[in-house]
Amino acid sequence: MAKFGPPSNHSQTFSVNVDTAEGDLSQVDADGLRKETWPNIPFSYQTSWQEIRGTAVGSAHGMNLLHVDFLYTVLGLLFVETFLGWKLGASG
Repeated sequence: MAKFGPPSNHSQTFSVNVDTAEGDLSQVDADGLRKETWPNIPFSYQTSWQEIRGTAVGSAHGMNLLHVDFLYTVLGLLFVETFLGWKLGASG
């Protein structure tokens, strides 16, 4: 418990030795993932980058990249707005 003096004159309780069982960082194997973490969800358990060659992870070939064009447009508008604010704000 911490007690604060004037002008507030109040006390507050703090937790010091909390249970660290919730922060278990041990590695989970494929069976543990299938049974406990992601039951009834199909997934491929891969542990190294060499095993990913045949999958579509990280490849955007043949995909519609409209979202990238939209983000570049928004970025360009932000630069234009900043430039116009700087240019017109200095003269007014």
